[in-house]
Amino acid sequence: MLKTLRTKMRVIIWIVVVIVSVVFVVSYGAGRKGYRSSAKPAGTTISRSDIFSESGKSVAGLLFGEEISMNEYSMAYWHEIGAGRMQYGEQFELMASRLDLVQQTWDRLALGKEAERRGIFITDTELARAVTSFPSFHTDGAFDPDLYRTLVKNRLKMRTTTFEDMLRESLATQKLMALVGSTAKISDREVHDAFLMQNEQVEAELIVFESGDFEDKVRVSEEDLEAYFQEHREDRALAYAERISVQYVLVDQRELEGDITLPEEELSIYYEDHLEDLYRHPAEAKVRHIFFRAAGGPPGEDPVEEEETPLQKAEKVLELAKDGKNFATLAKEHSEDTLTGKEGGLIDSFSTSNWGQEFDEAALALEKKGDFSSVVETPWGYHIIKLEDRKEPRTDSFDEVRDEILAALTSDEATVQALEQLEEFLAAMDSGAMWEQLAEKKGLTVHETGFFARHEDMPGISDSAPLVSEAFKLTAAGETSDSIETPTGCYLLRVAARQPQRAPETLDEVRDRVEQMARVEKMNEITRQQVEECKEAVDSGGSFEAAAKKFSGTFLHPEPFSRTGYVEDIGPAGDIARVLIRLSPGEVAPVQQLRGKTVIARLVKQIPADESDLQAQKPNIRVQLRRQKRMRLARKYKDQLMAGSGMVNYIQ
Repeated sequence: MLKTLRTKMRVIIWIVVVIVSVVFVVSYGAGRKGYRSSAKPAGTTISRSDIFSESGKSVAGLLFGEEISMNEYSMAYWHEIGAGRMQYGEQFELMASRLDLVQQTWDRLALGKEAERRGIFITDTELARAVTSFPSFHTDGAFDPDLYRTLVKNRLKMRTTTFEDMLRESLATQKLMALVGSTAKISDREVHDAFLMQNEQVEAELIVFESGDFEDKVRVSEEDLEAYFQEHREDRALAYAERISVQYVLVDQRELEGDITLPEEELSIYYEDHLEDLYRHPAEAKVRHIFFRAAGGPPGEDPVEEEETPLQKAEKVLELAKDGKNFATLAKEHSEDTLTGKEGGLIDSFSTSNWGQEFDEAALALEKKGDFSSVVETPWGYHIIKLEDRKEPRTDSFDEVRDEILAALTSDEATVQALEQLEEFLAAMDSGAMWEQLAEKKGLTVHETGFFARHEDMPGISDSAPLVSEAFKLTAAGETSDSIETPTGCYLLRVAARQPQRAPETLDEVRDRVEQMARVEKMNEITRQQVEECKEAVDSGGSFEAAAKKFSGTFLHPEPFSRTGYVEDIGPAGDIARVLIRLSPGEVAPVQQLRGKTVIARLVKQIPADESDLQAQKPNIRVQLRRQKRMRLARKYKDQLMAGSGMVNYIQ
């Protein structure tokens, strides 16, 4: 798919048997022997019997009158999980239960089909540009294929091919949404309203309360703790989480590799089949470049007027380069590429860069070290390119890559064999064979984990998040999972015992938590009382500064702020400013709750916007408003698309 991104990557077998996610596992029929099609995404309940249409295909539902296969749905769900991981990082496991991932999956499928219907697609060059643009995949300012592979595998829990498929689909959806948003128009009235919001200011006095300010006033007796426990013992915050104990059998594919012998012919066939995409390397160039961003930035952005055009800037710097000025110094001084500019514009060897076809062709056309191009225009802007080194096209011989191919195919064959063993085990179970006797007959060992909760590791197994996720999808004692592939082996799981969530019996079981919660409740009550008395005092005309001191609040008299401004020690000022701007000087606003703080505010004076500044600010305000309107149009379009999709969801 992406030749240059595969160069340093482990060879990927053409047979993908199982894709593993921390949240869910998909096993589908692509092996040498058919595997049962199944999918059990988090947040859904799917029985071991698949849902079948009249045609006999496993289907998840309907969109636009077409069947959506379980495999297609599961892959879309997998992509939604990947997007969630990129957005929320390590917090995703906590966020997953709050997200409607099932509906988001159907949204993703519908948008993908609409993009396909409109003929919207992503080229390999566009995909390569997107992949190599992620700063997380960079080392010393340049794309690092090994780091890319490692992070995708270990942090996102997916294959690079899956990540690229997900990214290609997301980019196509972005194109579709950009097309929808291109109709956004902004009126002068909207610009003026936004100008007022950004420039009208208020001067105010504030009193700020935080519950923690009264911690030293809190006294909690044993009677208080017992009363709080009795009132709240059934609350989820005090309950013991559900726990399960799991039996499992493991086939470690790594232990099977020593017994696998592959014919030389199979290695040769693989080499020939993948000669073009893996082993034939085009010419590469190592260059420095000086970049001048197109007016307004990347395609689709609105232009911002400048005194000198980017092309004019580039032509001036080109003349300096021709006069013998040090190219790296010029790049540091003038380049608008924030990643490479500080490194003198250096881009390590590539055949396909993230700057597009025009850039690549110009760079690869340079023949001698030290040669530099004329000004090159790309969709992103203008470039001057200097050649630092060049590698001619080459092809890896079979002998050079034979051991790499052998290791990869052996590993994948071992995985196939491990999964086949577990599938045979499952088939025998379906015929009524007992778990322990069957395991012994097949030379497998039954292990038991002991009890663990959803947020804990599975005892005795490292990196067990995928297994924990699958284990808690099993609803009944004795229910067995499908085959699960992980880096540490292939597993079958069975629930041995389950401890349901339960309330604690005595205070001593949860004393620390009860004391903490009771103290917080008392602090909140003290804060509420102090705020009420303080508000009465200032409503009667009392001094804000004196009231803050008397009732243990913090007095602030910040610089004037707007509805889009910021107040130190409070944060974004929009909520306060929106209330104050409607008041008369001297009036006290209703009590505001802002990000864990309670605020009493009194308007000192309003400061009108200077209308003479409108013309200067108008271009940037229009850009901001258009972006916001595009987002609203995109959400509306998605909702209308789903409403007309005739979606039928068989996932229950």
